[in-house]
Amino acid sequence: MRKRTHGFQRGDVVVVPVVFAAPAGSKIRPALVISSNAYHRAQLVNVLIIAISGNVAGHQTATDYTLKDWQASGLQRPSVVTSFITTVAPSDIRHTIGRLSTNDLREVDKRLRLSLDLS
Repeated sequence: MRKRTHGFQRGDVVVVPVVFAAPAGSKIRPALVISSNAYHRAQLVNVLIIAISGNVAGHQTATDYTLKDWQASGLQRPSVVTSFITTVAPSDIRHTIGRLSTNDLREVDKRLRLSLDLS
């Protein structure tokens, strides 16, 4: 029997409480789903996300990516995909606001490979 998965897909821009270690707490923020369909079939209780920030000037490291097509992704202002990767329960995701463009997702993938030292 095949396991059922939730409705989120890699590349979706979602709204979710993002937990921060320092300072401790959480805020409702946009995030990018980075986990694959294979991950979702195997791991029904988690979704891998990466935080999205509107503080573009504050996130300019080699592992951050400033979105080119931010408006088409459903975001309200220029934004950057940060290097903050975490998991959330599917039930924590409030809603999907859009999807990253193919070009933006390709650039995020480059930063993920750099962050994780993957060739």
